[in-house]
Amino acid sequence: MTPYILLLAVHIIAVIVWLGTTTTLTLLATYGSLRHDRELLDRLPALARWFGPRVIGPSSLATLVSGIFLTVRGDAGSGDLWLVIAVCAFVAAALVSVGVRLPATLLRRRASAAGRGADVERADRLLLLGATIELAILYLAAADMVLKPTTADIAWLLGGAAILALVAARPLITVLVDIGRKNPGGGQVGAR
Repeated sequence: MTPYILLLAVHIIAVIVWLGTTTTLTLLATYGSLRHDRELLDRLPALARWFGPRVIGPSSLATLVSGIFLTVRGDAGSGDLWLVIAVCAFVAAALVSVGVRLPATLLRRRASAAGRGADVERADRLLLLGATIELAILYLAAADMVLKPTTADIAWLLGGAAILALVAARPLITVLVDIGRKNPGGGQVGAR
């Protein structure tokens, strides 16, 4: 077995663990939301706090480090489009985690401690939306790693961009629908 093959195995296993754990937690949150299972939704933050530093963090870091070593040891150039997409996906997933999921987690913790049920539910929705966007990014990155698109693969690139845009647009659509429900007359929000 060559060092490259060993590194590739580590990379693939790390991706599977990262995606698998994140997918499972997201599916549990989706199930809890759809079934209005407050007990499950209340247990998810503790599960995320346990899995985050023990499974998700280390596997995402192993994915990044092994990916860098694979690039250095392999014949991929730093200008290869698929590699640029992979690095951008990693950064985007991290930004969603820090920019959406972390604030929603803190909001949920404060709301739960204060007994504000509506804010807890709002934080749960934000957490689920953030997780869904992050998963879309990660699954598209996995497809990118397998397919290794070039600039000639316009259909794949446009398809991936469209999927990501649809998933990312969901929070905006949700906000607009909520505003429409609160203001069915169509006037200014908050106007009397």
